[in-house]
Amino acid sequence: MVMTRSAVSVRSIRMLIRDFERQHTPVGGRAATFVLGTLGLYVGAGLLWWLFTLPPTVLTPLNVWVTGQPWTSTWGWAVTAAAAAVGLAFVRAIGPVSTSAEFGFWLVAAPLDRGALLRRRVALALGCGAVVGALVGRIAAFAAALTTWVPFAVLMAAVGCSVVALSVLTQCRILPLRIVTDLIRVALLGSVAAVVAAIAGVNVPMPMNWWLVTAVGATAVAVGACAVACCGRIGAADLTAGAGTTAAVSASVTALDPSVLLGMLEQKAWQRIGRRRTRPIRGGLSRALIESDLLRHRRRPVSLLLACSVVGIVAVAPMAVTPPAVAVLQLAAVFVVTMLFSAGLRDILRERDFGALLGSADRQILLPLTVVPSVAATLVAVSTTFLSGGTAATLVIGLAGGCGAAYRVRTRPSIRYDGLILETAVGQIPVDLVRQWLRGPEVLLVAAWLTALLS
Repeated sequence: MVMTRSAVSVRSIRMLIRDFERQHTPVGGRAATFVLGTLGLYVGAGLLWWLFTLPPTVLTPLNVWVTGQPWTSTWGWAVTAAAAAVGLAFVRAIGPVSTSAEFGFWLVAAPLDRGALLRRRVALALGCGAVVGALVGRIAAFAAALTTWVPFAVLMAAVGCSVVALSVLTQCRILPLRIVTDLIRVALLGSVAAVVAAIAGVNVPMPMNWWLVTAVGATAVAVGACAVACCGRIGAADLTAGAGTTAAVSASVTALDPSVLLGMLEQKAWQRIGRRRTRPIRGGLSRALIESDLLRHRRRPVSLLLACSVVGIVAVAPMAVTPPAVAVLQLAAVFVVTMLFSAGLRDILRERDFGALLGSADRQILLPLTVVPSVAATLVAVSTTFLSGGTAATLVIGLAGGCGAAYRVRTRPSIRYDGLILETAVGQIPVDLVRQWLRGPEVLLVAAWLTALLS
């Protein structure tokens, strides 16, 4: 009882944090923050104005589409379902209500009102969900060629807010923990069904009724209010579970290196798989490396599912796009599958000490690790060529270009940030950083140009 009476309020804690930041922030840092914030606001407002003022049929006159097939509004549903699956997966990865480890240690574990401490974060997450939902609705309106897109954008804003609110209620343990996973699966199946229906010419109209928009909006407000009211039930472990992912996102954006985020997501995926019984791998070094590479995909078969999805996309592409676009998609499919199955090559080159412990030359280690991705790329290239009606030239160029680009990306050294920087009138251009990032994509661009030219 004494601790309860002597505990300070959340408002006073926030005032202390704000005063501390003001006292220890240099004047130059404040000016830089103001300038960067104003510039970001100007650029963001300009991009939103450009996006919301484009003509509704901006996608239909493109030469990449098959001209003989009528355009249907079902493409909008395909974009909506795919964006919902990606958004739900992202929300599950970061929390959606997440705090840093320091914030969780000093404040969440303190005798404070946790609900009052987290309501602003929940309200901000709900607002971000509404904004992202509105953007998805506008992009889906482009895909559906809607002349009147405002009702659907408002509807998708309400859906985005509801998605975040349901995720918060799941984080509060009010709803079952598997509800987000089930929603992701439903959204993925819905996107595949929408793509198949759109290619088949089935027209599923988009909702334009304001009564439906009002009903969904009222439901979103109610669910969001429940999430704000119940946010105090989120445990400290659930609050800090997404701190690593948030830090990885920040580091990837700052360093222009997505491998940090991808490594964090892969680590979490292996942690969800759990413990496995170890067993010895007999035979020589080459056999052991190949068998360990196969064992990776057998224990985590998501790579097989993604490879089958990529083959299915290329197989149905000739019904919607022209042959040059199909050839470029086939090249992209080979590259993606090779990247998926070459994780062992990446791990060996990332940990050079582990490769030195094997006691062999680099070529004797790298060559066995290219067997599995090469076989997977060959199977994908042959199957996509057979299903999409490609030629032998596109098969050879796609296989060589996709495998070559993936090998150059996987064998690329770690990114260095101390290289040449060119000073121009519009700012700094990191020339050496661009050169490092072009290792691999340049092969992909040349191969894409050749396949589009010969198809």
